Amino acid sequence: MKPHLTIIDDDQGFVELLREIAEDAGFKVQTYTYAAFVNVLEQDLPTVILLDVWFNSWQSGLDLAKALKHNISLEHVPVVLMSSDIDVGKYSEEVGADSYLAKPFDMDQLIDTLQTVIN
Repeated sequence: MKPHLTIIDDDQGFVELLREIAEDAGFKVQTYTYAAFVNVLEQDLPTVILLDVWFNSWQSGLDLAKALKHNISLEHVPVVLMSSDIDVGKYSEEVGADSYLAKPFDMDQLIDTLQTVIN
């Protein structure tokens, strides 16, 4: 069975690039905006969540990551934060994310990180 990756980001071009790379690496991929993801989360649990830290709207990936890690039925789902913010590692630790990727990142690093958190 393919691992299920959920990508949450507001940059559709970047999301499509990530989708293509992850699918080529054997992942089943679903993508969402922040608002859409909150509505479907518990209906279709992913194997891993790739989550942008900052969105163009009022929502924050940090708030979502924190909520995921404090929800008893979701806390087991690995969360990987991604951001071009130099403090992404600090943010990851603060919200209890399982790992992080600093943008721009190498696509091999993406796949390695995803494989590491699901194994």
